[in-house]
Amino acid sequence: MKLAIIGGGSAYIPHLMHNLMLVHERLPFTDITLMDTNTERLNIMADYCERLVKRVGVKTKINRTTDLRAAIEGSKIVVSTIRPGGNELRAIDEKIAIKNGVVGQETTGPAGFAFALRCIRPSIEIGKTIEEVAPDAFLISATNPAGIITEAISRYTKAKVFGMCHGGITLDNKVARHFLKIDDPKRVKVIYAGINHLGVVLKVLRDGVEVPREEMVERIAEFFANQPLHDRIDPEFVRLWKWPYFVGLYWHYWYHTDRIFELERKREKTRGEEVVATQKELFEAIQHASHWDDLPLKMRARGSTELERKEMAESALAGYVRGMIATMDGLINDTREILALNVPNQGAIDDLDDEASIEVSGVLTRSGFMPFRIGKLPLEIRGLIVAVKTYETLTIKAAVEGSYEYALKALMAHPLVRQYELAKKLLDEYLIADKEYLPQFKSVIEKIEANKSLE
Repeated sequence: MKLAIIGGGSAYIPHLMHNLMLVHERLPFTDITLMDTNTERLNIMADYCERLVKRVGVKTKINRTTDLRAAIEGSKIVVSTIRPGGNELRAIDEKIAIKNGVVGQETTGPAGFAFALRCIRPSIEIGKTIEEVAPDAFLISATNPAGIITEAISRYTKAKVFGMCHGGITLDNKVARHFLKIDDPKRVKVIYAGINHLGVVLKVLRDGVEVPREEMVERIAEFFANQPLHDRIDPEFVRLWKWPYFVGLYWHYWYHTDRIFELERKREKTRGEEVVATQKELFEAIQHASHWDDLPLKMRARGSTELERKEMAESALAGYVRGMIATMDGLINDTREILALNVPNQGAIDDLDDEASIEVSGVLTRSGFMPFRIGKLPLEIRGLIVAVKTYETLTIKAAVEGSYEYALKALMAHPLVRQYELAKKLLDEYLIADKEYLPQFKSVIEKIEANKSLE
């Protein structure tokens, strides 16, 4: 059984490979192929993987290639974790947003728009290649922004794609451990609905019985009261709002926007710059390692919040890899586990088009993912979710067509941008900064640069 990892030079490879070795009996991949266009990073990670399988005594063949077609051919599962431009461009995207007075988060704000423009076409190419050489394979896309990328692949290819984000896929663990103080997350089931980085919990079951609303509200408020300011939703707001529950990572960007922006503006480095520095150390350390445990704790600390980074450093089975393994397990072993994944809507949520990607709880089977029927979203968050989904779909259209018109409309549809002058300024700066990865905008970028030279 073959697994292909597109973006095989990713810094997440050691964590993913460690967990694949732990569950090898359930996921007995005989062939793991790493594919990347960056040969230096690819070779570092492939060499590490070869040392790892030898050390743990697993008979898995590690292959490496820069050929997308060769990597995918014959695969049962394809994982995509590409990042065109790397975290170096992520840092630039964040700085451009902050400089222009907008939240600089890599997926939620306009920086996520720039990131999406770079990722959409390569992700569609991955989907089309699967369509041609491995039509029965499942594609697990861990590329951000997860919702936009999943929708782009599902709209433009026939690949069986599931978008995965640690925020949704680890909710059961988060709710169990941090809100309900339950060590075994299998006792807890979470019903979640929305879109990527903008979803709510509708219901929490503890041992099969719904947790009373008053208890959940108080548990959530207590949790956020103990989080650092940049990861916190105001506990008073939680108590006043009540339901649907905000337990995800990103609502503070929408409802505490000014506070978050000020914190970002005052930071010495953006999160992207911090990751660049950490990854440099990781790639140096990984060349002398043959196991996850060989890596210093700070290099294992990945995640969007301080709590996530702490958990990643302390436990190998944390973060997005936990969800990745659970998704593979469900598709191969028919676990019928309840997870939250990004998939085409197909009638699950009444307020969104069938082709729109949603992030929703459902049951994972050998045949695929069966999302729960949600119906209408709660009125309180419906408008914001529809607005952000409009921005996402326009962004896909802009990237596919190389359309300045739709790129501008996308940013103007974004609730954190909206204004024409701001949207145009951001768009022009992003197109110039990212032009190496946006060949479809070549003529547009040339006009922007020509106009700037006349100013």
